[in-house]
Amino acid sequence: MPPLRLILTGFAITLVVGCTEMVTEGDAKVFQTSSVGATIRTVFGLVLIVLAGVAVAGSLLPDRKPKNRQATAKEKLTSGQRMGLALFGFAIGMVGLFLAAISLIFPHNLHVSVYPDRVEMASTFSQTGGNEVVVPFSNVASVEIRDEINTVGKSKKHLVFSMKGGGEIKAAAGNNELQSLQTIQETLTTYKSQAPAVTRRRPARGPGDVKARLQPAPQTPKTEETAETKPAASSAPAPTYTLKRYPIKIPIPSDQSPVLPDTVVNVGEKLNACYAGRWHKVTVVAVNSDGTITCNWDSWPTYTYHMLREDLTLDKSNAQ
Repeated sequence: MPPLRLILTGFAITLVVGCTEMVTEGDAKVFQTSSVGATIRTVFGLVLIVLAGVAVAGSLLPDRKPKNRQATAKEKLTSGQRMGLALFGFAIGMVGLFLAAISLIFPHNLHVSVYPDRVEMASTFSQTGGNEVVVPFSNVASVEIRDEINTVGKSKKHLVFSMKGGGEIKAAAGNNELQSLQTIQETLTTYKSQAPAVTRRRPARGPGDVKARLQPAPQTPKTEETAETKPAASSAPAPTYTLKRYPIKIPIPSDQSPVLPDTVVNVGEKLNACYAGRWHKVTVVAVNSDGTITCNWDSWPTYTYHMLREDLTLDKSNAQ
């Protein structure tokens, strides 16, 4: 059936070809359905709806009578043919309705967002399930496209994250996933080469004054006071942290204030940092003599960095 083959071919082209674009949002590279692809999909859906209407109408309307003669049996539609035509019209109408209204059915765009430290995906499955998959690079060993057998026994490409603990995270690979693979692999390689030192447990390699502080203090008489107040020696080398910039690129809320050079900040205090267009809580680990503040990100406990005061804000309710 050439018409059916044409419809199926157009449907496949609409879903697969030219429907992905890459845009940069902050420090994320987002692979999502392009506006051109969405337009083609909507137009194709409307065409299917029109064809469905024609098919259903043909199954309901009486046979056309030839002029000046009786219609032969071959020129009349049987009840089975009318039923088949109606079912065919209903089927392509449902497909057309889905394609034309997919932006309403799925209010969140299907996307693969590649951040410096993680991947956020809204694949077809996670869209219908209502969940977005977040894969932090700190637990990822490798990522690849692999053929996997699906629930109906057919081979289908999947985006597979192999985790350090031996597990795997799989997502059906549509055009967004296929186009994003190289970017994910490159970003993962960069992340591994620049991973926070706190996760590697490396000894401190700071300037001379840091080394001086690590030298054992001169021995003093072991009086009762010093014995009680002397801190226990650390069994692990002190971690070193890198300076990481997260410039504020969104308006500061009215209930927050910038951390100025003379703002008093205490260890353990909660501050705010801007990342990916949102505010996140960070906890002060240390206030350094060079003016920087060492902060640990509450949402990502393994991430601890030296940060500039100008990249941080303080809740006014906590301001001193």
